[in-house]
Amino acid sequence: MNRSNSISSLPVRSIKTDQSIQQRENLIDSAVVSDYAEAMKLGAKFPPIIVYYDGANHWLADGFHRVEAADEADLKTIAAEIRQGSKRDATLYACGANRDHALRRSRADLRRAITTLVQDAEWGQMANRAIAEKVGCSDKTVASVRDELVRCGNSAPEDTDQGAPPPTTQVGNFPNCDDEARGIPPSVNSLAEAEAGLNAVFN
Repeated sequence: MNRSNSISSLPVRSIKTDQSIQQRENLIDSAVVSDYAEAMKLGAKFPPIIVYYDGANHWLADGFHRVEAADEADLKTIAAEIRQGSKRDATLYACGANRDHALRRSRADLRRAITTLVQDAEWGQMANRAIAEKVGCSDKTVASVRDELVRCGNSAPEDTDQGAPPPTTQVGNFPNCDDEARGIPPSVNSLAEAEAGLNAVFN
């Protein structure tokens, strides 16, 4: 923890939770929330959530399931690491927040985080390697998603990675925009992987 950050108890219902910040495709898993709430009622201690304070609001960046669980458990306060910054800072942090958690991210989760960065006017100018480092994936995965967004006409800024031509072929099992247009669902093969990590998830 940075020395400028502090751990405090914040009123649960004072914390600003915004779905545009959270980078999980399915947002909140009610089963995980229920498990956390029961544990909290029994006195279990969870890592502090992370919020960014802009002088008026505490924007939740990491700990969406913990906040929901605390509210369900009728807790009035929750331990929080308070960082100085805006909602935008919270969003940038959230793009990589789940990479070290036991509840592994699905491909859809990764795509959501990458898309958030690639489609942003400022963050989209970052090199694929820089986005990959932030999200916690390979630069080839970022290149694949970026190329797909460009081909689908979503105005994703192209990144030439220091002069190299932008990718033109899709890599990995990400949804194809042509398939989506025809109503063909994307391949989902990571649910079992995500469920396997439920025992120690901290988000």
